[in-house]
Amino acid sequence: RTVAEAANLYVEESAPWALAKDEAKAGELAFVMYNLLECIRIIALYMAPFMPNTSAEVFRRLGLGEIAGVTDIQEATAWGQLPASVAVEVGDPLFPRLDVDNLPEL
Repeated sequence: RTVAEAANLYVEESAPWALAKDEAKAGELAFVMYNLLECIRIIALYMAPFMPNTSAEVFRRLGLGEIAGVTDIQEATAWGQLPASVAVEVGDPLFPRLDVDNLPEL
């Protein structure tokens, strides 16, 4: 299973949308969100050679500096390096949904 597949399963099982509705579960929601953001950080590192602009944008939105400065991928992908106090910058979707009805014909 890939990191992305595991993160997707984690989202389905932890249901952060449901946790967000219950103030008593704020700590659990924070834990889930941290884990998901850490997965996104690690996925961005592995995808950087293939999607350098997208990976750089992920790092920028997480306030992690320049992804191009990462030289040791094994060290950089160790779990738990995302600062717990990270403030995520919201922006346009990195992968917007395609409108299948309006795709050009080939």
